[in-house]
Amino acid sequence: MIRLVAANPDTVLDELQATRIKFWLLEFLPTPKCQVNRGPNIEIVVDDRDPDDLVPVIRHKLEDIIGCSLANA
Repeated sequence: MIRLVAANPDTVLDELQATRIKFWLLEFLPTPKCQVNRGPNIEIVVDDRDPDDLVPVIRHKLEDIIGCSLANA
């Protein structure tokens, strides 16, 4: 399972940001589904993938969309 949390717990995503995160994960990971908690305390969960499946390029893109770094939870 991939489980990521935002380094800044006060960060909140708008609907467009959450949609973009889902797009990147569903399209490029690939995975059939993912969960994005918009925050505060942003959490991204992909149940059917191993943490090593999240390549740095995708992780950095997610961090760009969110505006802060992500940590494995």
